[in-house]
Amino acid sequence: MVGFEKRYHPDQFLMRDWIKSGRLGRVEAIHIQEMWDMHKTFTDLSPRRAEHLDRTGSLDCGIHSLDSIRYLTGGGDWCNVTARGRWFGEYERNQMPHISIMADLDNGILATLTESYAYCTNITQRTRCTTHTVVGTKGVVNWAWDGDDELELSLVTEDGVETFPYRHMGHNEAIELMATDFSRVLLGECEWPDTLATGRDGVIAQRIVDDALAQTHANTIPVKPTDECLGGE
Repeated sequence: MVGFEKRYHPDQFLMRDWIKSGRLGRVEAIHIQEMWDMHKTFTDLSPRRAEHLDRTGSLDCGIHSLDSIRYLTGGGDWCNVTARGRWFGEYERNQMPHISIMADLDNGILATLTESYAYCTNITQRTRCTTHTVVGTKGVVNWAWDGDDELELSLVTEDGVETFPYRHMGHNEAIELMATDFSRVLLGECEWPDTLATGRDGVIAQRIVDDALAQTHANTIPVKPTDECLGGE
């Protein structure tokens, strides 16, 4: 079992149910944007930030979103991966804090992911911007989160616009649900549920992360911006 606890969040259940039941028609594209400061560069938690950036950059969190795209649409393997990254001044780190990926799943779905740890990371003000959009031939789903606990999903179809409010689920709560399911499987109380990611799911996610990280280094000009580019002294 691989710890992709995001599969247990309420929004994932709703979106997957709508996709499987055909309410969106044929899903052609999924776009995810997740931007936050990853504890900032100057707080007591900044060493944790540095540790993440020295391993997999912003894709430490982004790997969960990449799995989520496959989970929502029934699986598939990644192909045609293109990735770019930016340093945002943190040149001493091994990986970039801001990475964008465009890729196809072999089931025909186009996916884009922008994962950023550079969002307001150098200022004290905190904000975040997370959006998920699922585009189908008969409808779309929109979801946005700015850090509040009260959320809603928007489903747009020929029948109109429906909104579904729900409470944000934290990582600990989702991990507890995941661990409970895994324990029940081990005890023989149930079959393996599709909410539990398998080793194969983990390998597929790791492969696209490795590919994307390699491309960010190969395709990013390793030159610090000039003062003119920065827009100031």
